Amino acid sequence: SEPRDGSDCFVRFEGDGGTTFKRFYQDNQDTIRLQPLNSKYPSQTHPVQSVTGLWPAVFRIERLR
Repeated sequence: SEPRDGSDCFVRFEGDGGTTFKRFYQDNQDTIRLQPLNSKYPSQTHPVQSVTGLWPAVFRIERLR
């Protein structure tokens, strides 16, 4: 499925940029913003061209206690 603004996504970057899991926002056609789920860290802005893969999470397993 296609990611939407606010989707938690796995994001892969070109070259040796690696892969990360962050909340995705499409600020404009050329730029995406990735917000860590931990609010202690700042958001990151990346050019769309640097992203080689973008996969939204489809479910979450959470421990309640």
